[in-house]
Amino acid sequence: MIATSYPRSDIDWQGLFIKSMVDAAAAHPQLQIRLWSPKGPLHERAEYTASEPDVRFLRKMSDKGGVAHLLRNKPVDGALTSLELLARLRHQYRRSNADILHINWLQNAIPLIGMNRKAVITVLGTDYHLLGVPGMRFLLRAALKTNRCVLAPNASWMEPRLKDFFGDVAEIRTTNFGIDAKWFDLGNGPDSDRELYLCVSRVTKNKMGPLFQWSKELFSRSNPLHLVGPNQEQLSIPEWVEHHGPLTGEVLAESWFPKTKALISLSEHAEGRPQVMLEAMAAGIPIIGSSLPAHRCTIDHRKTGFLVDTEAAYVEAVKNLDKAKIRKFMSKNASAVARDSYGSWNDCAGRFRAIYGSLL
Repeated sequence: MIATSYPRSDIDWQGLFIKSMVDAAAAHPQLQIRLWSPKGPLHERAEYTASEPDVRFLRKMSDKGGVAHLLRNKPVDGALTSLELLARLRHQYRRSNADILHINWLQNAIPLIGMNRKAVITVLGTDYHLLGVPGMRFLLRAALKTNRCVLAPNASWMEPRLKDFFGDVAEIRTTNFGIDAKWFDLGNGPDSDRELYLCVSRVTKNKMGPLFQWSKELFSRSNPLHLVGPNQEQLSIPEWVEHHGPLTGEVLAESWFPKTKALISLSEHAEGRPQVMLEAMAAGIPIIGSSLPAHRCTIDHRKTGFLVDTEAAYVEAVKNLDKAKIRKFMSKNASAVARDSYGSWNDCAGRFRAIYGSLL
């Protein structure tokens, strides 16, 4: 399995979903997982394969914000970093004797060109938006034509465009991620404990979107909006927002989600399907989300939350979720959808095992 993001420790936010995917796959006795990624906590049945030079390179790339961030903000540095990454990946693919390569993020499949390998390639959102980079589609088509591949977007909204671009050279199969069991266990708590609004996100201009602007009349020092996540761009945070920095999933589950009326994301950032939204839904928390494609395919408007594209719609959503009757209705629906449509990470591993089987 290939991933350019992975948590460095038990409290690191980066690539947590990759660790969950690896853990669930490694727990299955018929699978042997070898992981090429930044170094971090690893399941006892998984094997780490990145060399020390690879580890140093991946750490440095991560510290700079990753390839997509560099390409958007520092194109020259981004291009040089991308070339080195592709060279390291090609070396890894050449020396690997794995039956199937499970590659996370589209761009990491480019070094497969001409190799005649079998690969599952997840499409996660930020990589999908790189399809607009000149030459990206040409290179990916060259890789897909010369290998047997399944593209596995983690959200259905990406599927039509992927089929238009690559449907003649690869199978496209939307594959939902799973949710840790601990989040489902939170859905049975009393509604009377739910007293606050919460945003869980990296704090960047694009991830915040109009959140601060639209929220200023709704919250105050005595009734703050709570924000959890690292302030990566050192944004100025209003005084009526309580910023708690990055917290572990365990702290969110024990201390925050049981008290949350709704999870809010007015993000304008390219993403596939935010994992924290799935976790909130599993915990019976309604979602207020901007009208990103990633949010539209996750939130069932007025059933599991609200989709908002204006300040007035956002204010109405918050006021509606102040009402216990509406909140309880959406809470029940959200947890049911999370269980039925996504399930656990073991369920997700089963979905990927079915794809592996189709390639063998």
